[in-house]
Amino acid sequence: MEGAPRDVNIMNIIDDLRAIPKVDSIHDFHLWQISTGKTSLSSHIAVTSDPMEVLQAAQKICADNHNLEHCTF
Repeated sequence: MEGAPRDVNIMNIIDDLRAIPKVDSIHDFHLWQISTGKTSLSSHIAVTSDPMEVLQAAQKICADNHNLEHCTF
C-alpha cells in the first residue's frame, strides 16, 4: 500500500462517517493513495441497525464530500 495523501483530512472523513445515524463506531480505518488523484479507503463501521442504509450513506458521503470513489466498508 502507498501512504495516505497529504491533502486529505482523515479526521473530517471519520467525523462525517460517525455522524451517520445508526453508526456505533468506526475502526480499522485505512486510507491510501493508489495513484495521483486516486485514493482508496477501507474501514469497519459498526452499526446499531439498518446496515445497508448506513453503507449507502457512507458511500455517498465519501464520494460527494471527499471525492473518494473506491471505498470498502
